[in-house]
This record gives sequence, structure tokens and C-alpha cells, in this order.
Amino acid sequence: MHVPNTIAARLRSSLERIVEQASELARGLGVRRLERDLGTAVVMSGADFHFEKPSAAQQDAQLELKRRYEPFSEVVRVLLRAAPERLVSDWRKADKKFKSAWIELGTNYTLSADEARNEAALRKDADALAQVLSVLEGIGTTGVLLVPDTNSLVDQPDPVMYRPIAGRDDFTLVLLPPVLDEIDDLKIAHKNPDVRDGAMRAITRIKGWRDQARRAGRTLNDGTVVDGSITVQSLHIEPDVKGSLSWLDASVADDRIIAAVLAVAAEHPAARVVLVTGDVNLQNKADAAMLETADTP
Repeated sequence: MHVPNTIAARLRSSLERIVEQASELARGLGVRRLERDLGTAVVMSGADFHFEKPSAAQQDAQLELKRRYEPFSEVVRVLLRAAPERLVSDWRKADKKFKSAWIELGTNYTLSADEARNEAALRKDADALAQVLSVLEGIGTTGVLLVPDTNSLVDQPDPVMYRPIAGRDDFTLVLLPPVLDEIDDLKIAHKNPDVRDGAMRAITRIKGWRDQARRAGRTLNDGTVVDGSITVQSLHIEPDVKGSLSWLDASVADDRIIAAVLAVAAEHPAARVVLVTGDVNLQNKADAAMLETADTP
């Protein structure tokens, strides 16, 4: 069965790998009953069992698991920024419990001497994370949203040429504020006349789409249809880089684009959102943000 390449689906696949790694780590660790001083007047309630101290190899595995889980968790947090508070609360609780019990190997009230029961408890905690991803998979529009970076739009401003990336006739070409800003700068400031000319061609196209939208009583922010089935839509809200992934820097143009594409994915987690770029560094950053990329057509 075909699995849609949405960010929600990519996160689900990442979670599945995390669960398998956590399960393998937990199976290899010894479990010991906590020693309690029953002679005191008050016996504090708490977990009855705890994991024994990991070996050096197990600590390496735990560190690798943590390095995989934390970026996954952060991307979900960014996608949930506009979600209902109840869903955000469900995620926070599930995230905190799974990380504490199975990543940090801390206090775990479900831990026992029975390996099968521990496995079931781990997967139950993971299911709470998966339930939030399931809700994300049903939010927003479906379909394909292609988001070109500046160089892609300058090199290829014709939406028709992006159809092979979409793999279908109907898709939405999304124009980001950081990209439009850069194109405006390029038409004047770039030292290469070919780049300046390319920027002017892109701007001429964009103005034509704006005029087309106006004639239909709309704006380009609402979207306009070209070539029968392609929607071109511009966004007007600048990306909130500070509220996005912690490693993004608002002073870096590529990072602003990543934040903007993540904001698009947050609005449409059930859609296939593709950053179109030939920039290898931007592609690497997109991989870290769990975003799909495609080369400029």
C-alpha cells in the first residue's frame, strides 16, 4: 500500500524507528527492585523497579536514541503550535512520560521484572505519541504543496515545469515572504546580470499572477489558478524563527526559509509539502527538519 510522503507520515516512520531502538535498549538492561527502608514510620510511594546502570555500550546506544528522539519531538512541537490546547497538552504529557521512562531511563512506575510487560508498557507509551500524530494526519488540506526557494524561482518561474516533482497535474506552488524579499533584492543588487534578469522574469510572472487574482476579485494570498489546475499562492506572514526549531538562526536566509516551510507544514500536516531547492546546505537543513526536498526542475 502506498504511504503518503507527508511530514506526519515521516514523523510516524521516525517514531517507529525510535520505538524499536528503545525496545532493544530496554531488553538489554537489567531490572532491579528498589530497596526500601520499611523500618521508618512513613514509606514513600513510588516506582518499585529501576533499570540497572547501563554499560558503556548501552550508554552509547542511549545517547544515539536521545539524539534521534529530541529532533523528532521538537518538530512535532513546532507542528502543534497552532493546534488546540487539548492536543498540545496530550502531546506534552506523552512526550514527557516517554522521554523520562524510556529515553532517560528515569523513574518508571510501569517497570517490572517481567520483560514482556515492560515491552507492552513501552509500546503503550509510544501509542500515546502516535495518537497525536494520527490527529495531525487529518488536519488541513491534502494534496501537494511545492515551495520553491529563491534560486529555484529565479531559474524556473514557470509552474508547469514543477509538475514532474508533484507527480500530478494539480498542486499548489507556494511563494514565501523570505523568497519574495530575496528576489526583490536580486533584481537590483546582484552583480551577475543573468541573475538580475532571472529575478526580473520571476517578478514579472508574480505580478501577472497578482493581476489575474485581482481580476477574479481575489488576491494572490487567496491563490490563483494557472494552466487549468495549478494554484499559485503567496504567503504574507513572515516566519517566526524564534518560535520554530531551536537551531534556526533568524539572521540566516536559509533558516528563515526552513522556518517558513515548517509553518506551511504545520498548517497542512496531511499534505505533501516539498521544498524545491538545488542548494545542498538548504537540503541538509531540510533533512534535519524532516522536510521533503526536490531539486530545481
